[in-house]
Amino acid sequence: MADRTVKSVAGLVATFGITVKDKDKEVPAEFRFCKDWQSFKSFVQGLSDKAPEGEESETEKCYLLALRSADLAARAAARESVAAESTVVRRDGREIDIMKLKIENAVGAINAAYAEVAMLGVEPGRGFGPFSTSRRKLLESGKVTEVNGLLTVRK
Repeated sequence: MADRTVKSVAGLVATFGITVKDKDKEVPAEFRFCKDWQSFKSFVQGLSDKAPEGEESETEKCYLLALRSADLAARAAARESVAAESTVVRRDGREIDIMKLKIENAVGAINAAYAEVAMLGVEPGRGFGPFSTSRRKLLESGKVTEVNGLLTVRK
């Protein structure tokens, strides 16, 4: 949403420009909508509650669109929180749960992931979350300890 810009305004309606990201591609796109919330309020107040038999009124259609938007936002937030707590990585088409590895292997994988990021001098990227989550869970369990930034198995 941060990349949304107003390209033009005509009355209550604005043309917005956005960038849609798909893997490594960025594609520009446009859509038209009320220019601000006050315009949207005026738009909604002007909608008709009457509809032919068996069809939705303009007001009902607007409500259903807003309901769908709220539903999608809640689902996206839930997926983010689930993904943020995941300990599963995907390698060569396989799913590997770091927490189901032998503890020595899990510690080695976590330490290697952190070392790679440190050597490259970059921020942890996509797919790094499972290593971070596994690291936190292992430390909380008391099965490992941290020494000079590295995990070690408690003896």
